[in-house]
Amino acid sequence: MRKPAFLAGLGWIAVLFLPLALPAQQAGKPSSHEQAAREMYRLIGGEKTAEAGAEAMMVVIRDNPDLAPYEDVFRTWYRKIFAAGDLESEMVALYMNAFSEKEIRELSAFYRTPVGQKALAVMPELMKQAADLGLRRVKEHALELEDMIAQAKREREGSASPGTRQKRTISDIRNTGTAMFSWLTDQVGAAAAGQSQTEKKTPPVDLENYPPISHEELEKILVPDYLQELPKTDGWGHPYEYYLNVKDPMAQQVMMIRSPGKDGKFSDGPYSVGAFEPADFDEDIVWADGFFVRWPQATK
Repeated sequence: MRKPAFLAGLGWIAVLFLPLALPAQQAGKPSSHEQAAREMYRLIGGEKTAEAGAEAMMVVIRDNPDLAPYEDVFRTWYRKIFAAGDLESEMVALYMNAFSEKEIRELSAFYRTPVGQKALAVMPELMKQAADLGLRRVKEHALELEDMIAQAKREREGSASPGTRQKRTISDIRNTGTAMFSWLTDQVGAAAAGQSQTEKKTPPVDLENYPPISHEELEKILVPDYLQELPKTDGWGHPYEYYLNVKDPMAQQVMMIRSPGKDGKFSDGPYSVGAFEPADFDEDIVWADGFFVRWPQATK
């Protein structure tokens, strides 16, 4: 099953607050450098600045359907951690690492000017608007990114060795088969589905016993609950053939996946169960009902 989007969507929170995880200044008389950093921290609004940054990220929360219902929880959480820790000392350490004492005093002098005060006043709203702008631009160009990734994938796979292509095909089939078996378990229960996997077939596996299903139809069944993405082509760029008995998942033969191998030509007739030499790249790779029917394996 897919990883809950609620947990996956919280990954950016650690990035937002990571700079705050610096050691606090040691007890004792503060240096002039530290004093200057504390003065600047208080001048620019202290905790309010960090809270403004978190508020700017609320647009991400609201735009995520899995996170939006928990906006109040997130807001309560970050206010709690700001109140509980010695945020000032940690931020002071951050400033001292980034700026010399002279630079901090120059910054403080700027923030005391009318322009500096205006910058402090409008910055939280600008941060929010910038987050909105960035999110909108990402959405507008999302398809472009997908096309670029697909092109890069084709180019990189084009230079891959036959062995690498074969391994990718095996991985695709195994992952998709696991997803199909999970779907079957949800339909008929673990005990009934387990029969297909434990009773390994030794007679030839005949295609006529498996109803074909299109990539689009199978994608609707498996994505995103059982699989993030359903592969369309094998390591050589040839389309996979999928078979799934949706109408009768209790049937003895329910699901199958096959790749034609390097030559792109599927074999005719039933498949005898057994391995073939890994160097025979033209061999079909076949999986059915929980196990590989035809797979590459070196002869011992």
